[in-house]
Amino acid sequence: MQDILATYLFQHKQCPLPGIGSLIIKEHPAHVLPGERMIKAPKPFIGLYRQDFPVAGLVRYISIEKGISEEEAQTSLKQYCRSLKFMGAHEEISLPSAGRFSVSQDGNILFSPEELPAGYSIPVTAEKVIRPNDTHSMLVGDNETTNTVMTEFYSEEQAAPADRWWIWAIVLTVLAAAAIFFYYQGTGGNGTGGNGHSIISPN
Repeated sequence: MQDILATYLFQHKQCPLPGIGSLIIKEHPAHVLPGERMIKAPKPFIGLYRQDFPVAGLVRYISIEKGISEEEAQTSLKQYCRSLKFMGAHEEISLPSAGRFSVSQDGNILFSPEELPAGYSIPVTAEKVIRPNDTHSMLVGDNETTNTVMTEFYSEEQAAPADRWWIWAIVLTVLAAAAIFFYYQGTGGNGTGGNGHSIISPN
């Protein structure tokens, strides 16, 4: 029975277990690891969920695989689920290539999936490609912006000092004029730069 259930699970991505729940194959999505420059492949996993699927398809499948009537197949499925419900505290029931059932301390049925071989989910090397002429998103601090906006921002910031050179020219001119004014004030207005006293020549 275990082999039949495992095969049905892998073919249909779900396997109903009346009175217990359903085994469902789901998939962890691929995710990017920027620091390691790689993309981890999607990874399928099997979980036991409190979700009921119709059992008619599974009963028909068991009937064909075992060569018995559907009534006998349904009885066989119920017996299997009953064996799961009455497992002992340290007992485990294996489902080939899928995982194993066990019971928690609270009496709940647990399913521990088997690890998928590493060869089925090999990570892929990923180098980030940036095209300077194309607009792309980027993160600056906690804010998301684009490369175009940041390029314009830095261009304006670098151009700003060049646009204000004339202010410094005016300031320097005023300082130079003030220096010349005070210099001539200190020399008494003598254009030669002397002390401003007359020299009397002897007779």
